[in-house]
Amino acid sequence: MSSMLMTSMYMMKNKIKFKKIYLEIINYCNLDCPFCVQSNKEPQMMDLEDLNNILPMVKKYTDYLYLHLKGEPLMHPDFDKIIELTNEYGLTVNITTNGFLLEKYFDTIMKSNNIRQINISLQSLITQSIEKRKQYLDTVIPMVEKLEKRIFISLRLWNDERKQDVVALNKMIIDYLNDYFKIDILENYHGQKINQRIYLSKEEEFEWPAILDAEDNSGYCLGGKTHIGILSDGTVTICCLDHNGLSDLGNVFNNSLDDILGSEKFLAIREAFQNRKLVLPLCKSCTYRYRFNK
Repeated sequence: MSSMLMTSMYMMKNKIKFKKIYLEIINYCNLDCPFCVQSNKEPQMMDLEDLNNILPMVKKYTDYLYLHLKGEPLMHPDFDKIIELTNEYGLTVNITTNGFLLEKYFDTIMKSNNIRQINISLQSLITQSIEKRKQYLDTVIPMVEKLEKRIFISLRLWNDERKQDVVALNKMIIDYLNDYFKIDILENYHGQKINQRIYLSKEEEFEWPAILDAEDNSGYCLGGKTHIGILSDGTVTICCLDHNGLSDLGNVFNNSLDDILGSEKFLAIREAFQNRKLVLPLCKSCTYRYRFNK
């Protein structure tokens, strides 16, 4: 039996559907934050022709597209056209951004009817002066208040509160939000609804996965079950944090997503996770998976 026929039979039988697919439309950023690791990839972005080829494949496997894996999506010069394209293919979009370019595309986002949620990484303010932090909040928070009329907003503070500068940053942001929205957020609170569709998300800073000398072969992850990632160079990853494509399942510029998701490698990884086993060196070294065991 040919591999193509086996792939087709597998897809028909199992009908894989992901909760979301992460799509990295650009792999570089306008900031240089200490918590964000350097990529081994060359700076790259997807062009509209690439996306026109990829989005029909994506639509077969999910209704939700997350414009992030690494990089700042609002830096893409065709961001407004990308939103139009995702809408044409019936995809609901979530965006993760540092917020510094939110004003540039505010009208595009406000007018869109397929953007469901924007995650704003407020921890990125750690490199900014007190004055610039204040300017940022004075610009971004009023826009957030307008956007929440139709879009969910997650204000993220995912950082290491063992560091004194982080504690100071978080306090400033929480004090600002308390004053602006006339609420009372506790500093040690790990998630709170701020307004109708605005939420504060506080989490520990995570470690980006890398291949290390690890002997732990047991564990579980949602990669390949609820999501996959596609990097800006077309590499398909099992992991939403695998910015270097170390789990490399194949490339959508060379093969169809049907073939990639029907491959022996992908199916073996999925089955191993279900049996709480790790087969990829990247997974064996990853600490983020421990969050699924809580």
